[in-house]
Amino acid sequence: MLKINGITNYPMQRHIIPFEKGRVILRLRFYGHHEFWTMGVEYGGKNVYGIKLSLGVLHLKNNNYPFDFMIEDTSNTGIDPFMAEDFMIGRINLYMLEAEDLIG
Repeated sequence: MLKINGITNYPMQRHIIPFEKGRVILRLRFYGHHEFWTMGVEYGGKNVYGIKLSLGVLHLKNNNYPFDFMIEDTSNTGIDPFMAEDFMIGRINLYMLEAEDLIG
């Protein structure tokens, strides 16, 4: 499990994560008017966009990637990320789960 660091309050972000023999491009977008975050993932020639970040779910479950993403609410409020600074202040953490994290 890899914690994704460096997420800011900027509404459109791109993070590159080395993975196996390539890289995962993670795109995060904050919609301030509606108060939610989405993600997009590019890996191995396959792209998925517009996935709303929510607590308690695997975000790529039906997309046949060898990894997935999950978020953690460190404040234990049970509220999905809704502020631009949620990741910066540490209220929400984003993790990339690899195959060994997903088995079992």
